[in-house]
Amino acid sequence: MRGAVTSTLRRYGVNGCAGRVAGEFGEHPETAARRMSWALQMVREAYEDLAAHDFAYAG
Repeated sequence: MRGAVTSTLRRYGVNGCAGRVAGEFGEHPETAARRMSWALQMVREAYEDLAAHDFAYAG
């Protein structure tokens, strides 16, 4: 899973990823919160071990 997240972030960047996800809600904005929560959870799981380190972004 981390490989897919890393590859996608490198390809589109953070803003590009957010834009692509947001674009999917054009006809169905009621699904935005659920899908964005899912996407955030996938990123958290992919980088869970790094988040425990002192150098992790605390944003």
